Amino acid sequence: MRNDWGCVALDSIFQMNLTARSNRQSPSDVLKKWGKCGLLIAPLMLTGCQLSIQKPDLSSENQAKFYIQALTRGQEAYYKANGSFATSPDKMGIDLNLETPDYVYDVVSEEATGRVIMTATARAEDKHSYAGIVTVKPNENGVEAVMNLCQTEQPSPVPPVFPAQSIPGQELDCPPGSVPVN
Repeated sequence: MRNDWGCVALDSIFQMNLTARSNRQSPSDVLKKWGKCGLLIAPLMLTGCQLSIQKPDLSSENQAKFYIQALTRGQEAYYKANGSFATSPDKMGIDLNLETPDYVYDVVSEEATGRVIMTATARAEDKHSYAGIVTVKPNENGVEAVMNLCQTEQPSPVPPVFPAQSIPGQELDCPPGSVPVN
């Protein structure tokens, strides 16, 4: 529960003093007087005004999607900055536990084919597995990294498997038995 009393109290003090003393003192005199007090009290009062951001409760499948998205977007950014793919999440500056109770994560860089594949393999048969691919695509400025995320259509302990050879124009399509991640 958020504590707003500090925000309300501070606002009330300034409003009361500005209206109550407006006949006797100028607002600048009131602000000078309360300004010193406000500098001392404000940090204590404003702590109750801070935004409260909570990490959403992620099911293991949502966590797997999040991890694959983070790895895939990290690879895309890493390639754009360095002209090559990272061989590990550490090189991208991503600190993720790649072995959780429900999933095992893997990063396979295929520099020869100009792509990198990340997988989240379910440890249980009742969960979906995931794969992300980032590949290099020519554009007017040279090359760019593009990505796609896929999940198995049915729960499976085997992640989507991208073909060993890329088919131009289809290298980002989800393999048979999988669908794009929303």
